[in-house]
Order: sequence, then C-alpha cells, then structure tokens
Amino acid sequence: MILFCFGCAKEMAIKNDFFNRPEFNPNHYDPPILSGRLGNNEVLAGAAKEKITPDIKANRFYLAGYGFGINFRVAEDIHDDIWVRCLSIHDGQNGLVFASFDLIGMGRGDINEIKKSVADIIPPSHLFLAFTHTHAAPDTMGLWGPIFFISGKDNNYIASVKKRAASCIRSSWDNFKKAKISFGSEILNNAPLEIMSLDDAGGKNIALLFNYAMHPNLIYGNYVSADILWPVYERLEKELGGTPVFINGAQGGVGAIVNHHEGNRNDWGTVEINGQLLSEKIFSALKNKEEEKNPEIVVRQKLIKVPMEDWKFKMMIFLGVIEERRDNEGKIETEVNSIRIGQAVFLTIPGEAMPNIGQALRQVLAIHKVKRRFILGLVNDELGYIIFKNDWQAKKYPYQMRVSVGPEIGDIVYDSLQGLILKDLILKNLRE
Repeated sequence: MILFCFGCAKEMAIKNDFFNRPEFNPNHYDPPILSGRLGNNEVLAGAAKEKITPDIKANRFYLAGYGFGINFRVAEDIHDDIWVRCLSIHDGQNGLVFASFDLIGMGRGDINEIKKSVADIIPPSHLFLAFTHTHAAPDTMGLWGPIFFISGKDNNYIASVKKRAASCIRSSWDNFKKAKISFGSEILNNAPLEIMSLDDAGGKNIALLFNYAMHPNLIYGNYVSADILWPVYERLEKELGGTPVFINGAQGGVGAIVNHHEGNRNDWGTVEINGQLLSEKIFSALKNKEEEKNPEIVVRQKLIKVPMEDWKFKMMIFLGVIEERRDNEGKIETEVNSIRIGQAVFLTIPGEAMPNIGQALRQVLAIHKVKRRFILGLVNDELGYIIFKNDWQAKKYPYQMRVSVGPEIGDIVYDSLQGLILKDLILKNLRE
C-alpha cells in the first residue's frame, strides 16, 4: 500500500514575513501585528469558544447517532452546553486553525461554507474542522430523522452553527499572544493520548489540544451533552484557565474508556468516571511535557477521490436526505492532510478510521523518528467508517461495513497519507 507519488500531493503553504512589512494587508492571511519579533521558540496563539447548544424549547431537534433511520431520538433536556472551540497558531510565516465541534460530524458542503466565510483571514487549506462525535447532539448530517428517508437536520440550527463557528475562528485569530508550544503523551487503555499545550510568556495556559481515540456515546436518551468530554472540559478550564480543544483519533469501533453499566444508557456517574480517567492522564502528560524549540508550521494537503459504493448512502442521496457529491464516475472528493508543527506531525482522516489504520500510520511516523504523532479523525469530512480493504474482504468488521462508503477508502486514505509523510520528511531533510 506504499505510495511514492510525491508530485501528486498538493502542498499548501503561505509564505509571508509580516513583521517586515510596514502595513498589514488581510489578504495575505496575516494575524494582527504584534510589537517586536517572535523568538526562535515562539509562536502566536489564540483561542476562543462559542456555544452551539440548540434551543430545544423553540424547535424539535433529532439527536444523532445509534443507527440511522431506525432509532430516532428527540432532544428533551439540556444536560450541559455544547461548544465549538477554536485554536489559532502562527509561526510568523504560516498559520492554521483547529476548530472542534461537539457534534457527530458535518457534510463537506457545510464545512466548505464555513471555510469560505473566513477565507479573508485563513486559507481554506489551513483550517481544520473536527468533530468530537458525541451521540448527544443535534443531527447535523441528516441521517437520524424520524424515518429512513427524512432528514433530521434543522437548517436554521446549521446556519447558526456556521455563524458561530466563523465568529469563534475570528475571535481566536484576533486573540493572538506570543506563546510557547509544549508536547506530551500518555497511555490510556493501551492507546496513545497526545497533548499540545500553548502557554503565554507568563506560563498561563492559552489552549490545550488533546487527541485520543474514543466514542463519546455513553448517553443514549433524550439529553443534549458533550458526553464524556463535559467533565473533562470543566476540569481543564477550572485548573488550567485556557481553552481545551479535543480532537478524536482513529476511533472506529472504539467505545468509551469505561462502558456504562448493563441496561443503563444514561449513567452520568459512568460519564464522570470516564472524564476523570481522561483528565488524570492529561495532567500526567502535562507533567512530562517538553517545549518545542523550533515550532515551524508546514501544511500539506492531498485531495483524493473514493468510490461511493454503499447502497444506503446512494439511496439517501437519491431521496435528497444527504448532499450529492459524486462525480461522473461515482466517486466523491475528500481530503487528507499532513500538518507539521516543529517535531510533531498531525495526520487528518476524513471519517472514523479503524484503530489498525491509526496504528499503521503511527508506525510509519515512528520509523521516520517522528516523536510526537497525532492521528486526527473526523476532520473536514465525515465519511463513516474507514476500513482496510483486506479487513473488508475478510468481513472483519460487519457492523462498520454497513456504515461506510465502501471497501476502497481505507487503502486510499492510508496510501495518500503515507505519501504526504514521505514528501514532507524528504523536503525537510533537503532544507536541513
């Protein structure tokens, strides 16, 4: 599955030295000018969050998750608010934004509209919209309506989410401060937890990005909630003071850290136990964090096409429940990205990759001596489960196969990301 197609990867890098220009031009994607220059180990960092909790008294909201078209649920109570959380980083040459939504996912058309709405400050190729995949938030994809062929999306809510996302992105960009980046890692349930901490000159936390593979799906009833992340957000905000930003990993088929008690799908005690376990490991990783000495940002993107083969998705498209994205060959376009911040590499996946795909990508990075390895799932798309073709042929994951666009996507995603990794490392070595 190795792909040596370096020329077909689309490198997206905006080269600007805004400190040397007398006037600020927003068309160059520069952040607000700060006095003085950045030190060798400094970046600019800003964070913000916006509430995206639905008004359940004003409208009827179908909740996402748990099999589409057969298990509809309607929001009846708000247990805790859900948010979009944004983190902007700029190294003086290149910038990027991570935006994490407490939502199941979002279609590429809606994602691209958010990107276009802030294209005056950040190139679309440098904006990464991620979804925590909570199963206790409104249906933002259309798959969980009252019956199979009726969308569960509320268009007014989607418009509100887009507006608040744009506001959050702009606020994080406008809140830039000089910062230092540190990375840390831990192991939880035999799976990697990676963190990136950004702190100002006084050591105060601006934001903490944490990356772990799990399904926040302990709450099955009629509540709106960030699920497992609710107690984590609360503790991190209280004890660190910055903005916590969660991005899921290769979580296909992965459940919660500790599953609910049998027969109790709304056990808030188990939610808090999960939150406590995750929080403790985050603080352990913070104790052992290491400062990044050369936080250069490099973003490489590859647009890929994958066959749409699942009959259920085809039927949903035919009925107008989900957007039509197929070209004349029946393929849909999506993307993968390799993001390097100093010695850390972040790989983005357009859906729910099975854990062995994440493990294989981490092994590729380890072979090339990349110490900080982030696998970011559900970024800039949600194409369901992403499975290696040989696992598909062996029928290794029967449920996940029913919620996937088809057997080809896993190998295409893996090969494309491996190509980006190799291209980035070769060009990096040539520069050095």
